[in-house]
Amino acid sequence: MNNTQILKILKNSIVTNIETETSLVKCGSLQKHALLNQIKGITEKIKSLELILEYFEFLLYCQKLKLKVRQKIQSCRNKLIINKGLIKQRIIQKRKKNKTGTEEQKISKKWNKLILRNKKKESNGQPQIKQEQPALNAYKIRRDDQQNQCSFFIIQA
Repeated sequence: MNNTQILKILKNSIVTNIETETSLVKCGSLQKHALLNQIKGITEKIKSLELILEYFEFLLYCQKLKLKVRQKIQSCRNKLIINKGLIKQRIIQKRKKNKTGTEEQKISKKWNKLILRNKKKESNGQPQIKQEQPALNAYKIRRDDQQNQCSFFIIQA
């Protein structure tokens, strides 16, 4: 007998088998019937096939998730490659700003030293150098109060 014949027999006799099984259970003595054994075997196979199908569906779902994750990772990598150049440019620009900033800081430190020197000397009666006029700040003013004359000389930095 092939499977299709067994299924036809099952379809035709399922009602009578259920009735006989319930009557046998009610009587208390369950006898082994060949058709009932076939039904049980087929239902167990169907259940195992259903479990296998569920497992394959789960694997398929996992594969779809993996594909989505891989696509997301690839898009992130592409964005990273694009942004990597921009990030490098920004870092280079910041370094250039920092280099120019340090040069400006060095220059401002020199000017601050000069101003502090002149402030110290101002307490001795010499005038203070104004910060607004950098061209004049390159010269030191010496004043002779007795003669009302001013003389200039270059400050060595």
